[in-house]
Amino acid sequence: MPAHHYKPIDILGWLSLALLTIAISRYSNIDLTVSSWFYDASTSSFPLKDTFLFSRVFHDGTRKISTGLWLLCCFFTWRSRRTEAFFGWLFVVITALLAVTINGWFKHHSMHSCPWSLTEFGGSADYFRAFESLPAIPGPGRCLPSGHAAVGFMWIPLIYACALWRPQYLRKALLIIVPFALFCGGIQVARGAHFVTHVMWTAVICGLTTSLSFHAYQYRAYIGTALSHIGQRLHAETVR
Repeated sequence: MPAHHYKPIDILGWLSLALLTIAISRYSNIDLTVSSWFYDASTSSFPLKDTFLFSRVFHDGTRKISTGLWLLCCFFTWRSRRTEAFFGWLFVVITALLAVTINGWFKHHSMHSCPWSLTEFGGSADYFRAFESLPAIPGPGRCLPSGHAAVGFMWIPLIYACALWRPQYLRKALLIIVPFALFCGGIQVARGAHFVTHVMWTAVICGLTTSLSFHAYQYRAYIGTALSHIGQRLHAETVR
């Protein structure tokens, strides 16, 4: 088992990214500007939306790759169940699934619509920024954060696992996972499915989920002791 602990200062990094995302959404036109690069006003559509390369190869392909890799990690977890590597693989499997689930929950309950549904890009829904009042016609919603970007950002747990259990692979994990995650998010921006900040929110959610899980695992003994003391105090108050 790893003998060292990482301080939870990385949580501040993810919170800073969240603040940056809010600032970009509320006080800049980066979302609209970047999406306009991929929009064809003459046809009132995003030309790359339904192309075979972006829709079938990039979008569907990356999703299948991530699903296959997650199942492979499940196999590695089972195979290493009697070794020191078990907890590392288990952390990756559980936290990746948790990150995708939480990201999906936020997306399902979001009132923000996708760019291709907005009046600015040939749709009928009204555009509104982060934490603004709901417009008259918000549209179908369910588009923030990006669901497909989570296909890439769900692998942030592997970076954390390498840092703790296999630090010699940390650099390689970063060089593979970060570009892959940005690519998955970029695909959807190019297709008109999401804004840049939608992708950034996915990174924040997956990153914070991973960070909190990671440090909870590291300090599980302290957390368990604290919860035990709280339980004992509550019990003592009850029996008085």
